[in-house]
Amino acid sequence: MMRRLIVDNVLYWLKEFRVDGFRFDLCELIDMDTVRAVEQAARAVKPDVILISEPWSFRGENKHQLKHTGWSAWNNDFRYAAKDFARGRGDRTWLAKALAGSVDVWTERPVQAINYVESHDDYALVDELSARPDKNGHELDPMEVSMNKLCATLLFTSLGVPMMNAGQDFLRSKFGVHNTYDKGDAGNAL
Repeated sequence: MMRRLIVDNVLYWLKEFRVDGFRFDLCELIDMDTVRAVEQAARAVKPDVILISEPWSFRGENKHQLKHTGWSAWNNDFRYAAKDFARGRGDRTWLAKALAGSVDVWTERPVQAINYVESHDDYALVDELSARPDKNGHELDPMEVSMNKLCATLLFTSLGVPMMNAGQDFLRSKFGVHNTYDKGDAGNAL
């Protein structure tokens, strides 16, 4: 019945509101039969529907299982490889694979990789790359600005679908707060 509820809701939003697609938060918590049923039903109504998975939860991740589907997924391989490279460390081979759409890692086609370096969760990129002990990226030095620009360059020159968080383009800081889901406008306003 849960599968039916999910599929029926997707179809309702497609037909009644003509949405372009869906992002499933914590999609790993949904069994793969349901994930496939959503895709099959949605594509019958809208063949070019966009389906994006946040492919992990507290249990693990399922992005490898999405390889032979029409689903895309957040590419945390890109996220970590790009940030490590911007910091001057990391594995260049891993970065090269992420830049190529992760086809040698977990995708079948680059369009399945939703590449990003910042999302609504966790630190803002400027805070994470800040050298300050309190991780407050509100006042950046020139090297930290350069690291952020390098991450943006990697994001927009990689194969895959780029995803930018609101405010990332103008170096928005969350003032070193790791997760601001409960901080209201003080930590989340643009």
